[in-house]
Amino acid sequence: MKDEDRPKDVLIEELNDLRRRVARTEKAEGRDELKILMASILDAIPCAVLGLRDRNIIFANNGVKLVFGLDPEALIGGTTRVLYRSDEEFEEIARLFYPALERDRIHTERFTCRHSDGSDVPCLVSASRVGDRLLNRTIVVSYSPVPC
Repeated sequence: MKDEDRPKDVLIEELNDLRRRVARTEKAEGRDELKILMASILDAIPCAVLGLRDRNIIFANNGVKLVFGLDPEALIGGTTRVLYRSDEEFEEIARLFYPALERDRIHTERFTCRHSDGSDVPCLVSASRVGDRLLNRTIVVSYSPVPC
C-alpha cells in the first residue's frame, strides 16, 4: 500500500513513533558524548579523583598515577586502603569524612597518604557525596598533594 493510500491518522502515528525513536537515539548519543566529556575532564585534572561506593573504588582518573604512582584501572574494585599508611589511618579518615558528609555535601581536610613507593604524600582530601543524601556511602574524592 502506498503512503497516499493509507489513512492520515496511521501516517501521523507512524511519524510520531519515528520522532520518538529518533529522540531516544539522540538522547542516548548525548549521554555517550557526556560520558566521554566527563572522562576527559577527569583525566585532565592533575590530582587523583576517585569514585567510591562504601569505600570500594568504582572509578579512578589518571591523576592517581601522578599522585600515588598507581595504575587507575588496577584500582577499580579494590578499596582505598592502598592510599593510606596504616589500617588505623584508613579507619580514621572514614570516621572523619562519613559523618561530615551526612551533614554537608562537601568535606575537606588535610591528610597524609602513602605513595606506592612507600613515601608520605601530604594531601588536601576533598569529598563530595553523590546526590542529596549519603546513599550507599557513594562519594567522589579528590586527593591534591600539598607542600609540607
